[in-house]
Amino acid sequence: DEATQRVTFAKAQNDADVARLQQEVRNLANERDIAARLIAQLPELAAQMPEIHELKVLQSGNGDGAFDALPAFLARVLAVAESMGVRLLPERAENGQG
Repeated sequence: DEATQRVTFAKAQNDADVARLQQEVRNLANERDIAARLIAQLPELAAQMPEIHELKVLQSGNGDGAFDALPAFLARVLAVAESMGVRLLPERAENGQG
């Protein structure tokens, strides 16, 4: 009984040491390693994304940056939300009737 408990405790301690070392290795991963892992997982991530039905291009002018910043930001937020299937504007406003 006592020997079994010692073996069980030693195994749990070894498992904890292995988990700690694995985490240390993950913490030491550099940017290139992280990018490589992300690239390897891109097909799986892309498979889970919704199908694209419409592609919109957002372009801003070369005018005054301070003046264009807010409208450009809002347009980007709306475009990103819409691309994710989230409607932020009521239907009538999108049709130009509001």
